[in-house]
Amino acid sequence: MVQDRDTQIIDSERESEAWLEKIQFLSDAMESTSQPFCACDRDGSILVFNEAFCRLTGYTRKELVKINWVTDLTLPESLEKEYRVLRVLEKTHQPQRYEKSCRRKDDTIVPVEILVNFAPDSKGQPLFYYFLITDMTRRKQAEEVMRESEEKFRTLAETASVGIMLFREDKYIYTNPYMQKILGYTGEELLAMNFWEVVHPDFRELARIRVRERLQGIQVPSRYEIKVITKDKKTRWGEYSAEVIRYDGKPTVIGIFYDITDRKLTEEALRESEFDLKKAQEIAHLGNWALDVDTGELTGSLENDRIFGFEPGGGPRNIEMVRSRVHPDDLSIMDNFLADVTRDGRRESIEYRIVKPDGSLRYLNTIADKVDRDESGKIKQVYGITQDITGHKKAEEEIRAEKSFSDAIIDTIPGIFYMFDDRNRFVRMNKNMLTVLEYTPDELLSLDVLDVVAEQDRDQIIDAFQEISKKGYVTRIANLLTRTKKQIPYLLSGYSTQIHGKRYLIGIGIDVTDKVKAEKALRESEEMFRAFAESAKAEIVLIKGNRFIYVNPERVRALGYTKEELMAMKVEDTIHPDMREIVRDRVRRRLQGEPVPSQYEARMITKSGETYWEEISSTVIDYKGEPTILSMGFNITARKRAEQALKEAKMQAELYLDLMSHDITNMNQALMGNLELLDMLSETGEIDKGLITSSIEIINRSTRTIRDVKKLTQIQAGNVPQKVVNVCEILDNVKSKYSKVPGRSVTITYAPGANCLVMAGDMLEDVFDNLVDNAIRHSQIAVTIDLTIDQVLDKGITYLRIDVSDNGPGIPDELKKTILMTPEELEGKSIRRGFGLYLVRTLVDYYHGKVWAEDRVPGDYMKGARFVVLLPAAEK
Repeated sequence: MVQDRDTQIIDSERESEAWLEKIQFLSDAMESTSQPFCACDRDGSILVFNEAFCRLTGYTRKELVKINWVTDLTLPESLEKEYRVLRVLEKTHQPQRYEKSCRRKDDTIVPVEILVNFAPDSKGQPLFYYFLITDMTRRKQAEEVMRESEEKFRTLAETASVGIMLFREDKYIYTNPYMQKILGYTGEELLAMNFWEVVHPDFRELARIRVRERLQGIQVPSRYEIKVITKDKKTRWGEYSAEVIRYDGKPTVIGIFYDITDRKLTEEALRESEFDLKKAQEIAHLGNWALDVDTGELTGSLENDRIFGFEPGGGPRNIEMVRSRVHPDDLSIMDNFLADVTRDGRRESIEYRIVKPDGSLRYLNTIADKVDRDESGKIKQVYGITQDITGHKKAEEEIRAEKSFSDAIIDTIPGIFYMFDDRNRFVRMNKNMLTVLEYTPDELLSLDVLDVVAEQDRDQIIDAFQEISKKGYVTRIANLLTRTKKQIPYLLSGYSTQIHGKRYLIGIGIDVTDKVKAEKALRESEEMFRAFAESAKAEIVLIKGNRFIYVNPERVRALGYTKEELMAMKVEDTIHPDMREIVRDRVRRRLQGEPVPSQYEARMITKSGETYWEEISSTVIDYKGEPTILSMGFNITARKRAEQALKEAKMQAELYLDLMSHDITNMNQALMGNLELLDMLSETGEIDKGLITSSIEIINRSTRTIRDVKKLTQIQAGNVPQKVVNVCEILDNVKSKYSKVPGRSVTITYAPGANCLVMAGDMLEDVFDNLVDNAIRHSQIAVTIDLTIDQVLDKGITYLRIDVSDNGPGIPDELKKTILMTPEELEGKSIRRGFGLYLVRTLVDYYHGKVWAEDRVPGDYMKGARFVVLLPAAEK
């Protein structure tokens, strides 16, 4: 049994040695490639590695011998994931691909993709593991850049050599040219299809579930492998990664499809022949070659032929065939390389371009790794490798192009662009920002963000930082501080984003100097307007539509409302109903720009219902961007009253002139007639006393007319006091005065009433004096005048009714309607009448009474007239 155990140990050691020889051979073959490679035992001790692995980790060869894969190169948070991958590998015996973060010597972290397999012992257990490692830094950067901006995404997507698609629910909404090339469909055909129609049936249900869960916010793997079916029914493999973004305001899946069909075929071949060197070269796009220095003959691997575009098995190769593929601009690089390695045998590496027979341009990296010399030391053979690095170059160019493109975009922004990290340090800015702040890029990169904010605005910017951490977006107006301490107001906006796991704030700023000045001028103008309006004696308002948006104190005082009440009312509610339609029409037409008088008069109505007149001046202004009526009004009630009084005085003067002209002309004609008769009688020596008496009477009547005018003037001026008067005594006096008229037969009957007191004044006697005189003068024969008094009730008011009736010629019906009318009631009609009756109407109105004329015998005016006077009875 001991011998069997020793045999087993010996066999195990032999297995390990055999595998190590194979891995060492692979490591030697990959020594000069840019593809990192290493192998380690089950404890993580590194056994073999190539130079690219040294560059990736930052350790020297001597240092790596002491480095442990698990403890030194792997982050603690990645260990569990890596152990799971290795368990799957040991169970399935299938190479596994996974991503992790690798810790370098300088403690920087590098994202890598790893293809891992193991060397099994006779029982299938791992002796050690070996790793093909790909630095994912550039690829990760390219993916991150692609997510940053939709426009940048489209520019990148259209030229990218990976498939890119956008789909929402089950429908494609965008595919890039490379994706269309992979699937064989046009863009229009794909837009009409469901995304899962191109997914292989083996993966279709998985794809649907993951899309649905991703849109629902459920955590799903961001990257996995999937098969698709092309238009010509071929199957292709892809490494698919996806994220949910907002596109056109809706959740949308962005997918990136890396065509790994060739890689999958390579992996399949690698599984069939795990350490077949040719397959390893194909995976790494790596070809090896040997150059005979004397003959120029070149031998190489199939991958080397594929790289240069040579037909496999196409006969002998020579160095001139290689030179014929080199881009003319890079031929000198190749010639210098060949001269150096064939002369000195130095280990040399160059990068250059070739043009393949199909016209495609490829980037290559060639390394002369080893030389053979003859006994004299002359170089006979040069060995090396060539790797196609086009993918890496394109990724670098895409990143450079993307940065150039984004720089061009932000430099054309009319305002400033800035980006700073979570330590408030600038990391990027545009040229405008440097110009505005007067700093160089290096100077600005060394400053804290708050260093370029005016001191009085720093607190609000700090508050904005806190707000943006909650909302993700914020805007503020703040003064920026230049290098020369000049302050410039800017409207600043910013939003928070994450790039490579770090938080940044990106934003733009617009110079609002003119806006701030305009707002300041507007504030000052508004303050001046408000100061003027608040102290003005005019009523000043601002009207928008049919509402007040400002009323000054004078308008508040005049209308009797509070300011709040007026602001809640319609403008027309403060206008007298008779004028609302006129004012409403003018407001509407003015706001529509139609020509209307800028000044007009309107009657206003107060809260208590009182009215007053206002002279209004209005114009349309622009207030806060909208047409607004500015109106200024002055109370002209006193002026209107003065105008009305002047109008009435003029009418009275014209009336008095008319009445006096009528009466005095008649009296003058009668007087002239008497004088002519007296002149004729004087020639005969006769004297007619009647004519003399008549003439004296005419002069008295003229004097009385003048006296009546004076009384009317007193009434109009309100200088006639009212008091309780005994109307019975007045009627008795009138009867005594006119009972004996020289040359006339006058009979007056009068019986005093029971109640004789009325509210009147000293001029009340003139009312009945004129009525009796008028009855006598218009009667040519003997006249009988009846004076009666009685008490009546009219509309709840007690009056004394006094009738003055005569049996004279009477008053026609047409004349009865107008004989006692005021000038206003006549409305300009020309009616001849005596001054006495006008005085009667005026006095009765003044004493709040009523007077009218009617037939003494109803229906027969020729049998005499009756004047009826109603006067308010005085309280006993």
